[in-house]
Amino acid sequence: MQLEIPATTEEIANIVGRKGRKKRKIERLLKVKLKVEPNKIIVITKEAPLQEYLLRQVFDALLLGFEPETARLLLDPEYIFRKIYIKNVVRRSRLHDTLARLIGRQGKTIRKIEETAECFMRIKGYEVGLIGKAENVQLAINALNALFRGKPLASIYRMLEHGRTRLKHMKELTAEQLAELE
Repeated sequence: MQLEIPATTEEIANIVGRKGRKKRKIERLLKVKLKVEPNKIIVITKEAPLQEYLLRQVFDALLLGFEPETARLLLDPEYIFRKIYIKNVVRRSRLHDTLARLIGRQGKTIRKIEETAECFMRIKGYEVGLIGKAENVQLAINALNALFRGKPLASIYRMLEHGRTRLKHMKELTAEQLAELE
């Protein structure tokens, strides 16, 4: 099976890496063969067509700037990938300020969202990519939507902490309920 993925020269260079190291790493981790052509990457695999969707998501994540090990998590059914186009959510006049708030001073806001929501986040241009378990990614998306609406960062951090606590309680309850059923 072959899968063609359109990519810019910069994205292709990111996938190939220095001296082809990153390309070989991706091929080894995903068990695929990569063929680089102008403006596209051809992924050759022996996997079933169902894997095509997963491979496309993995390469979308790689093109957004995620590391191969992180993008590989998408092969696990518990992990999902979401992409948000900031231009679709924020007015043009507030775009620069929103990006600055999203990144934060020395990347503090991104780190805080990643750590609290327990997911991985990358920003490239006006796109934000998230990889994590479904409930964690949803928590991060809620925080991003609040940030895009202009809420103060302190209230966003508080919302993240409450959400994380709620998720932990849900997991504990689920474990206790399962124990009771046995």
